[in-house]
Amino acid sequence: MRSTEVRALERANVPVRLTACWQDLFLDQTLHQYESLRTRGVDVSLSVGPWAHNELGQKGMGRLLRGNLEWLETHLAEEGPARPRSAPPVEVYVTGQGVCRQLADWPPAAAETVRHLRSGGRLAADEPSGGAPSTFVYDPAHPTPTLGGPLLTPDAGVKDNASLESRPDVLTFTTEPLSAPLEIMGTPVVEVAHTRSNPHADVFVRLCDVGLKGVSRNVAEGLIRVDPTSPLDQVQTVRVRLDACAHEVKAGHRIRLLIAGGCHPRYARNEGTGEPPGTGSELRPCTHTVHHDTGAVSRVILPTPSG
Repeated sequence: MRSTEVRALERANVPVRLTACWQDLFLDQTLHQYESLRTRGVDVSLSVGPWAHNELGQKGMGRLLRGNLEWLETHLAEEGPARPRSAPPVEVYVTGQGVCRQLADWPPAAAETVRHLRSGGRLAADEPSGGAPSTFVYDPAHPTPTLGGPLLTPDAGVKDNASLESRPDVLTFTTEPLSAPLEIMGTPVVEVAHTRSNPHADVFVRLCDVGLKGVSRNVAEGLIRVDPTSPLDQVQTVRVRLDACAHEVKAGHRIRLLIAGGCHPRYARNEGTGEPPGTGSELRPCTHTVHHDTGAVSRVILPTPSG
């Protein structure tokens, strides 16, 4: 039986207003709802703010309340709409820039800006032509911890990632300071040329903006469980879809990727045995290897506005 949400998305034929936050655990579901309704031709609007879920009723209340009242007046008031019905249906807060942007749709049309993971922790435009791989060991007995991000707890949101980046079970790859601002708008994807010592492994990736003072702050993240049937002795491209975002990396700032084997407790730790999470009686570590060579290219694909 299909879920109540799916049935509602298929039947709704009245105007709908959706609100979300970039650091909200439910962001992906809200964007899916928008896309489904928009595809069906339903009158749907979307507003995304910079907050975490538990900040909606505090930091976000003023802006959302104004938007909600305006939307209700437009669709219900007899004396006329508060804003033209032809106004763009999407409003997103561009983090890093500190402004709201009106858009005709989400995601907007975008080109791709690609940066390659290189030896020595570099993130560069040029593809690698060789170089030693990067390795780390994920130990489920001491799992890589969750630090901020899209949670439902008070410690959600954007954080200084220094404590995470200093761990031996976390790799970082960083660009040189940008010569011009770079706007990222859409869903970043990271492709990791990857091998591991244990068939049961997760790959966690976080995209960060490193400011002029060296503080690294999270923008978007994602985790994937590697197919346990894929060969251990062959390089596999692991494709990690990060959270959607609208963010400007300012000139002089740097882009950084964090790669780890988990993010506990947001994601249940991979015990390394193939048993259901939380039920095993044994913990097995995993050595992860990220490759940077011809034919084994690791890269991040950033959606950047095309016009």
